[in-house]
Amino acid sequence: PLKLYNTVTSPPWYINDREKDCCLWLGFIALSDGNAEQAKAYWSKVQFLDDSSGSESAPYPNLMKRLMSACRFKMFILSPEELASVKDTNMKFRLNYASMYYIMGRLDEAEAIFAKIFRETKNYEVKALCMLCRGGIAHIDVEKKEIAMRHFEWIMKTKQLKNSMHYGSAMFEYANALMGLPEGYNKALPLYREYLKNYKNKNRWDYYKHAKYREIFCLILQKKFDEARKKFEIFKKEKKNPYVKELEYKFKVIAEKGEYL
Repeated sequence: PLKLYNTVTSPPWYINDREKDCCLWLGFIALSDGNAEQAKAYWSKVQFLDDSSGSESAPYPNLMKRLMSACRFKMFILSPEELASVKDTNMKFRLNYASMYYIMGRLDEAEAIFAKIFRETKNYEVKALCMLCRGGIAHIDVEKKEIAMRHFEWIMKTKQLKNSMHYGSAMFEYANALMGLPEGYNKALPLYREYLKNYKNKNRWDYYKHAKYREIFCLILQKKFDEARKKFEIFKKEKKNPYVKELEYKFKVIAEKGEYL
């Protein structure tokens, strides 16, 4: 392939692509170091260097949305709570490095890095994080749902991880995967309830409230509308609850039609 060394005579697309990659990885380094504002400054430039960065035809659609979300929550795809179990700074960097490929939509590369870390480490907490991420990657493809579930099952069957936060996360994700199967909500509901019972103080900040929403949704799908409504009346009182409007719509449909589906 042609190698272009002189940026003065190089075509604009070549210069922009190189500069875009620099901004992406400088932002990665900044956020890895805990500097979300600096990461945002670098990543904000990406949209001006790649007109397709936010379009569905882009190599990695929704890139800007993912990058800004990472800045907002000051994390890649693994939360601070999850990474707290990893004491090795270099290992945290490797996990975040793989996560960056996920954010960019380069899923095969992300999967390869997580798989390599899983093979090389003897730390079960790190292995669990790799399996959670690999399961999440596989779950994006509907044809790989069984692969995703096997990754989550590995955590749930590993005795060294019993009662850990990662075990709870795997249970939650496994239940989510079941929801995509015919009448999977019947098997998912007891898992959500076990998660809500045992992991209230040991969870990802964004999982617990989502599990409550899923519990109510499962009851709706089981046509247990009265029980679902009672739980919703309590649930909607929680602050900063992003699921209230969605559930209100579902109950509106039930009131009008007498059923949800």
